[in-house]
Amino acid sequence: MKQLSKILTLLIFLISTSDIYAQEFFRLKESIGMPLRFRTYVDLKGSPYFIDSWTKGIIKQSNGQISKNIELKYDQLEDELIFKNANGRSLVLLFQ
Repeated sequence: MKQLSKILTLLIFLISTSDIYAQEFFRLKESIGMPLRFRTYVDLKGSPYFIDSWTKGIIKQSNGQISKNIELKYDQLEDELIFKNANGRSLVLLFQ
């Protein structure tokens, strides 16, 4: 019973911290993004991405600032541009 209590406490902690972590916003150079939540698509054959592998690209913002050699993916189903930040973390680009 004590073992089950420890496991449940750990599980509740992990679930609650993932929700808090998802609320954070990050910056990659001048590009603003939010954490990518991995989704499972029902009845999807193939990949939701236009190109499965990461592709190097350029992000040009409306203020004229440019970020070069950014690893990008485009999720066709969610209509989201995904990029990797300097730490290799996948983020969704926020358009303003």
